[in-house]
Amino acid sequence: MQDFIQEIHALTVGGVSPNDDFDKTQLDSTSRRESDASNMTDVASPYGTPERSKLRSNTIKKTEVTRRQHLRRLPTVASATAPTVDLENIQEVSPPITFSEWLFDYFSYYCLIPAYDSKGRRITWDQFDASDFNEISFLRNGLHPKSIVITYFDVITVLAYIVCLAEVPFIIGFNSVLPDSYGEYFSVIFTIMFSIESLVAISTPNSQIGKTTIYSIREYESLRPFLNLWIREWLSSYLFVDLVSIIPFSAIVGSDVVWLRLLRLLRILRLGQSISRCAIFTRVKLYVEERIGVVSAKILPIGIGIIVFLHYNACAIFYAGQLHGFLGWSQFWGQNQTVTVWDSYLWCFLLAVGNLFPMSYKPQTKMEQLFAILFIFVGAGVYAVLVGYISSAAISVDNSGRLYNQKMEELKEYITWRQLSNETKDKLISYYETKYRGKYFEEDTLLGEMNEALRTEIALHNTVDLITKVPFLRRSAGDGRDEIFYARIASCLHIRYYIAGDCVTKEGDSGADMFFILSGKLDIVIGGEVYKSLYDGAYFGEVALINKVLRTATVQAKMPSVLYRLTYQDFHTVINEFSDIKTRIMDLALERERILMQVAAMATEKRS
Repeated sequence: MQDFIQEIHALTVGGVSPNDDFDKTQLDSTSRRESDASNMTDVASPYGTPERSKLRSNTIKKTEVTRRQHLRRLPTVASATAPTVDLENIQEVSPPITFSEWLFDYFSYYCLIPAYDSKGRRITWDQFDASDFNEISFLRNGLHPKSIVITYFDVITVLAYIVCLAEVPFIIGFNSVLPDSYGEYFSVIFTIMFSIESLVAISTPNSQIGKTTIYSIREYESLRPFLNLWIREWLSSYLFVDLVSIIPFSAIVGSDVVWLRLLRLLRILRLGQSISRCAIFTRVKLYVEERIGVVSAKILPIGIGIIVFLHYNACAIFYAGQLHGFLGWSQFWGQNQTVTVWDSYLWCFLLAVGNLFPMSYKPQTKMEQLFAILFIFVGAGVYAVLVGYISSAAISVDNSGRLYNQKMEELKEYITWRQLSNETKDKLISYYETKYRGKYFEEDTLLGEMNEALRTEIALHNTVDLITKVPFLRRSAGDGRDEIFYARIASCLHIRYYIAGDCVTKEGDSGADMFFILSGKLDIVIGGEVYKSLYDGAYFGEVALINKVLRTATVQAKMPSVLYRLTYQDFHTVINEFSDIKTRIMDLALERERILMQVAAMATEKRS
């Protein structure tokens, strides 16, 4: 009898009905990252319905061993499914592991598991479900671009790109005065480094998250292709560029054809991607923006670009001069035959500055004159860009991002003015980041300017997958009104944002609303103990939506979460237009009352 009561209580947690028409496995299947009724993915992305999720349980290779080893090695973290973990007891009962299992465990931890979020912060283990670590496979998922190893490898790769960006024009321009071994040395280094980088790139599927600056790790993961799909895409899109930049043409055709070294620079096309996904550079960027301001931080890359431009100009000037034996150089630089290569570079760099800013350099040969004219015009354009960025850097780049930065700066000023505590500051910043996600739009204003058809289409695009996961909200009458029903429900959903620690519902409170989880993680707490965790695509509170009842559990956000709320009044207004749905809801309400009466009767009988 007690087991039956506990089962009924468990089924009604969060508003899950015990009626057969309901998904009785909702809570259990959510913890397994997939729903039996809807076969849902574990991420509901705002960019569209995800086709797959890498953290979902479908790539089983190491199950219990992987779980035990992560619990053995990693810091103890309060789990959503188990309030405490006795690490010593786990070590005692865990069977011995082989070297291959130990190696796989550490390889997974450092190479296959995401370690950093969109702001470069370490991901805490309570953001994952226990099953997330069971289903990791290199052959299916590849290396993770946010893992520890790939993050530090990106740092090394970026440094190699910068060296390549600087050394290639230097070796070409000053080839006649440099030792032969100098160019060969860097040629070997670039060939080895770029070969390793290509092997890592083909093994690391990148997420198609786009330019969004704030995202959850599950949204990032849902847009990553499987390894086999990524390899096909890489071979069709990147193979040619990688091969051309790897091959040491100077060693094959001879060092006299120095211009072939420029093919190495094709690899620089990946510089932006490597910097943007690397957590270390992300933290540096945010630190600089915090210290000097967002607008000033946007000017820094322009300054670095000008230095690179001057470097290439200096190398081009020296290369053009040596083609004709530095004709006429002795008239304005009498030491050009006796100085070192670095003195020559410094002099040419000074001349390059003269091409960018007004100076009295007079080229002698036609080649020098052509280079001078070219770089003067280009330099004038670069200088104009610099001035433009100083006056309106943020406006010309990213309007919505600029508005978001202004909103965040305004928020920080408000926090300082009100002298709020650091804890409150962190909560406010987390809320705004969750709500705006790096882009600030007046969405209500935009939607208000649209006609009803467009507003309905957008509402359906954002919520239809969440609605159809609820069994009693599915409609397939085939009378031409199915889409109308979904549109009515979608128009009644109101988006809500919660940060870690916020309570969506509280045990014992009266409830009349239902909630759909778009993204995030929420814990179901009963009597102070965490009973289950709900993730993206799950829902709760549907019992309260049918007939107003007291909440049987507290639902608390474990991490920043985005939810849709459907109110009792809006729902019953909609179903009054659809008699079949209204009849179904009335039957479910009667069934629930019958079961609750049986439970009460059995409880009374047991007490007596």
